[in-house]
Order: sequence, then structure tokens, then C-alpha cells
Amino acid sequence: MPCRLGCRVAIVGKVLGAEEEAQAPPAPPPPPPRPTSATASREGREGSGASGPSAGRLDMNWKKELEVAPMANENGTSYHAMTQPPMRAEVPTAWGADGEMPHRVPRTDGSQWFRLRPGCHHRGLHRMTTFWGIFTYAAIPSGFVVMLLLLSDIAFLMQVASKVMRAPSPVTLGNLRLNVAVLMTAFCGILTVITYASVQRAQAKTQKIGALERETSNLFYVERNYWLSILALTIWVTSWRLEVLYRERPHRPAFALNLRPSKALWIGLGVAALLVADLPLCRLNYQFQIYSYVTPGKDNLQASPLAAECNGVYASEGGRCSEFCQQVRFLSEERLASVHFARKWHVLGRWSAEVFDMARDVQQDSSHVSQLFQKKTCVDVLKSVDKSNDMVNAFCLVLAGVAVLVAFAAFSQVLGDAVETNLHSD
Repeated sequence: MPCRLGCRVAIVGKVLGAEEEAQAPPAPPPPPPRPTSATASREGREGSGASGPSAGRLDMNWKKELEVAPMANENGTSYHAMTQPPMRAEVPTAWGADGEMPHRVPRTDGSQWFRLRPGCHHRGLHRMTTFWGIFTYAAIPSGFVVMLLLLSDIAFLMQVASKVMRAPSPVTLGNLRLNVAVLMTAFCGILTVITYASVQRAQAKTQKIGALERETSNLFYVERNYWLSILALTIWVTSWRLEVLYRERPHRPAFALNLRPSKALWIGLGVAALLVADLPLCRLNYQFQIYSYVTPGKDNLQASPLAAECNGVYASEGGRCSEFCQQVRFLSEERLASVHFARKWHVLGRWSAEVFDMARDVQQDSSHVSQLFQKKTCVDVLKSVDKSNDMVNAFCLVLAGVAVLVAFAAFSQVLGDAVETNLHSD
């Protein structure tokens, strides 16, 4: 009897629940998914049949969220970029080589940002990152260890440090004995000059009205590289001096410095060597600016889908590829700005480069950029925007190092070959 009563109660409960569900108002349908930029681009092309730069952009409601500010590059060419991009997953960004820090690339018409594949390989940025990684974790710690060994005042450790520094190069130039410390001092000195010039350029970019966030971020990394160069130079100069003091022990008595007329010749030779070093330094500084400002943008554009779609298209044709060609032109003008910046910092390098341009009948101005886009397609201009002769770059690096070493040797003749006037015999 209890079982029958319980079963009847359960059946009545189910019937009442079904009636309540039938009387309840129907649930509202789920909202349609918001289209992404890729979906909007595809639907815009298929539905309206529009073509040109406006095809496939985000809808007008999204465009109102973008704040556009006027910008200008170093040549005075104006463009626009967002000052506060909305934090949406659909907002196009250009990812860096490490896949973590997004580097936004402004379109020259100021409407949107490029969406680039996150995993694309940035050759120039990767090359610079690898160089500074090796420099930071190899040059600085090794010099610091050598300096600590020479400061230990332990005969065995000081002897080990002295032999390690003199092992690779027993060559002498006058009073200058080439060793690891001398070579590293010359290299770090060259690097310090180049990075200091980069700091000045990055600061000038951030001081402009409406500077992009990436310019401020780039200033941080450039200043970091500059102070790393200063630190390495200080460490290796100190190690060099400590090794000389250890090698010349016991210390000789004080002496008077007598500058003979021949000393002036050595000073003149040292100054002349530094002036000669300015020629290859100009080339190295230019290449450094190209790797920092032009090559990453080139790799981003080559990884974008428009690079394949706009193959064989000239800038004068317009249409959908006009924005792509404008980005390529921006990189060309950035390369031209790098040329003028490097020549501004190196007087002799500027003179020699201008003579070389006159021999080739080439003018480094905006007209040269316009001629390139008239003769070549946008893709071809992009391929050669950071083109450089690696053999010439290597030769300039060696020439700059040799010139700095010759200057060190000349100055050591002035400071190291002194006449001791107060020596006496016991």
C-alpha cells in the first residue's frame, strides 16, 4: 500500500512540473556571435562586392572606438596612428619575434593596424636579440671574472688572469701589447659610440607629439644596450690597466715625464687613426640603425597576406594594395632617415659617402624614393629596403677595430715611453 501511494505522488509531481514548463515564457534566443576582423573582411567582399582600401574593414561602430592622432616621421611625411587602441582580441597587432610583446605597425592612412601572424620570423630583430644576448652573457661576465682575479692580490690567481689575457695574441705594437682586454676595449668602445647615437635618435622620436607606444618601448631597449656597452667598456678598461700593473711589478719609482718632439708625432698619429676609424664607423652605425628600425618592419610586411596578393603591383595602381605600398614607402623613408642620421654623426663618413653618391649619380632624398616606386613594384622595393653588402660590413668592422688599436698603440708610445729622471743606484 505505501508503495502504490508513493508511485502515485511521483506521477502527479511530474505532471505538474510539465504543466509549469509549458506555461513558462520561452527563453530568448542567444545573441549572434560578433564577427571577427577576418569574418567581416570576407563578408564585406562577398556581400557588397566592394574593392579597394575600404573593403573588408571593421564595421563603423567599431571604427568610432579608435582614436586617431597625427604623426610624422623624421622626413616630415605625415601619417596617423591610434593613440589608445581598444583592448580587443580582434584588434590587429604585429607580434614581435619572441611572441610576447606586440609591436604595432601603423598604416599610413591611419584607419587600422595590420594583423600579422604571431609566429612569423623576424630576421633583423632576431639577429639583434641574439647579438645582445651573447654580448651580455659572455663579454660582461668574463671581463668581470678577470677583473676580480687581478684584484684578488693572490699571486696564483693574478698569474692565471694575466696568462689568459695574453694567450691568444702575443703581438705587440710599440709599447702596446695586444691581449684580450685590449681587443675587447676596442670593440666595446666602438659599440658604445654606436649605441649612444641610437639613444639620441630614439629620444628624438619619443619627444614628438603623439609618439607611439612602441617608440617609448624602443627607447628603453636602446638605453639598456647603451648602458650595457658602458659597463662592458669600464670592466675591460679596468682589467687592461690591472694587467699592465701586474706585469710591470715591482713598481718603479716615480719619474718625470719628458715630452720630446717625437711625442707630438705619436699624438698626431693617434688622432689620425681615430679620424680614419670614423669612416667605417659611419657604415656600421647605418647598418645598426637599419637592423633596429627597418628590418623588423620588412619582416612583418613580408609575413602578411597582402605580400602575396600584391605581387607585381605598382604603387600608382591603387586599389586594395595601396595601403601595402604605403607601408613599404614608410619603410623606405625610414631607411633614408637612417642614412641621414648616420651621416650626421660622422663627419668624415658623411663626406666620403657623399663623394661615393656623386660618383654613382645618386641623391639620397625623397625623389630617390619616388623613383624607386616608379621603376619597381612594391614587393620588389620591400625586398631591397634593407639590402646591404655583408662583405663591406665585415671589412668596415675589421677596419674600425684596426684603426682603434693603432690609436691605442700611438697613445701608449706617449704615455709608456717616458724618460725616468730620478732613478738612483743602491
